[in-house]
Amino acid sequence: MTQHPEDSIKALDRGLSLVYRARPWLIALDVLQGASAVVERLAAWGAPPPFVIAARVGTGPAPACEHRVLGLPPMPMMEAIHAGEEALRSLPADVRSAIEAFDPDKRAAVLGGIVSDGRPVAQRPFFGARPLSWRRLEDKVVIDALWDAVGLERAPSEVVEVELTALSEAAQRLDLGQGTVWAGDASQGFHGGASYTVAVRTPTEGRAAVARLAPRCRTARVMPFLEGVPCSIHGIVFPEHVVVLRPAELLVFQGSGGFVYGRAATFWDPPQQDRDAMRSAARRVGDHLRGAVGYRGAFTLDGICTPSEGFLPTELNPRVGAALGLMCPEVPFDLLHAALIEGCALDLDPVALEAALLQRADAARHGSVGFLIDVSLQVTEHHPLVWRGAPGAGAWERVSGGDEADATATIGPGPSGGYCRLSLDPVRTPVGPRVAPRAIAFARWLDRRYDAGLGELR
Repeated sequence: MTQHPEDSIKALDRGLSLVYRARPWLIALDVLQGASAVVERLAAWGAPPPFVIAARVGTGPAPACEHRVLGLPPMPMMEAIHAGEEALRSLPADVRSAIEAFDPDKRAAVLGGIVSDGRPVAQRPFFGARPLSWRRLEDKVVIDALWDAVGLERAPSEVVEVELTALSEAAQRLDLGQGTVWAGDASQGFHGGASYTVAVRTPTEGRAAVARLAPRCRTARVMPFLEGVPCSIHGIVFPEHVVVLRPAELLVFQGSGGFVYGRAATFWDPPQQDRDAMRSAARRVGDHLRGAVGYRGAFTLDGICTPSEGFLPTELNPRVGAALGLMCPEVPFDLLHAALIEGCALDLDPVALEAALLQRADAARHGSVGFLIDVSLQVTEHHPLVWRGAPGAGAWERVSGGDEADATATIGPGPSGGYCRLSLDPVRTPVGPRVAPRAIAFARWLDRRYDAGLGELR
């Protein structure tokens, strides 16, 4: 099949609408507000209203459908994700009764979070559950073997026991002058958002890293700290083609207590040769995943775009990544991902779809800075902000007088207590430079206004 690129977008919408309006849906997520976009999409396709179960309330309006919240307390990000997964599989009697009333014939399937392990919820099957062989690829201590199998250049690394002497000796062998990065394994389950990845430059930082990793990880990967731009490239594996999109900037910073994750943006443009190399790497990885483990759906190749060696990969996310939705916000990539895993026929040309998505992603850039903070917030606030200063150095201030807003800060409840999102105006944000300086300035604004405790990021 050959389609015009824009016709492939329409074909994608038609194909997904046929899949998702064919049955009732139970949406099970960590945060209630995370269901809003899917609920709106299902309504646009003519699907019946779904039923949403969430571990906790987040920031923003609740989805416009029947829902229940389990009321889990605030906790650190990874603990919140895993606790939410368990709570959704151990529902209280009143929630189970509400689900049975919603779906007495047990026709519903479950749509869940991007990192879910895919277990059934309320005896309903999970739609788009990833096999264990796919999920294991997110373990940072095994992924270097995949880079080698594909033939990608990478930084040197060693995997050793989480023990101070073993880690320190590996660090001495690998340090190129900027310190090293220790990334724990996934022996106790998925982790992301730099939760168990630590930069180490001093003996004190090494001892702190062991204290952080040891309760959760048996081994860790040690590699040199790489100077450059944290970034990612997304692929979508179809049976006959790998759709590859444009690079995205990952907003990952060094703070006083380790790495701080701040989401992603697509305004940054790497040098053309690095862009081409990243897209080629993603296509090769996608082809390898299809052949080696029968992979289908989205994946994210994360790494560092270095000044001297170009893009060097550091991890693979065998799922939808945080920046994928920023590529083309009008495209439901999470629902496409699940449909591909399930083998649904979508009647579209993936080569044409790639051309259309790439053109749209390059033409319209987007960015969303997000920080979890250890501050209890009960209500959602919105603050229009204006950028004062040059693109690479400045500060955020509240809009006053005749100013036009360059971004909107949305502050409210989150899994760790509070969630703070900065939605950058796509028209008023420069294309080409990194968004990182604006994200760092947002952290400073949050510290001043909310005593957020983010500290000085770099």
